[in-house]
Amino acid sequence: MPTLEELKASPTFCPLPFIHDFRHLDGRKRICCIGYSDENGNSLPIDDDMMSESTRELRRKIFNGEKIQNCQTCYKQEALGIKSYRQSQLEEWVNF
Repeated sequence: MPTLEELKASPTFCPLPFIHDFRHLDGRKRICCIGYSDENGNSLPIDDDMMSESTRELRRKIFNGEKIQNCQTCYKQEALGIKSYRQSQLEEWVNF
């Protein structure tokens, strides 16, 4: 299991999929409020059940340092040297 220091340094870890439930007004669920990213910038909804196997698999990947398609917005910002929403939320969560 990664330490807190390892999670802080991770290029993928974000606390939101573990503590946050985001839904559009039409009921579609996403990993977070900006977590989308197919090639056209469309939302990639996730399973409605927070404890479903597919949602848990997304969390496992994030926790283990694997990039997931749903988080491309943050990865792109970081690649450009822009502080991402993921980094901001991680900083806030770690300093809570």
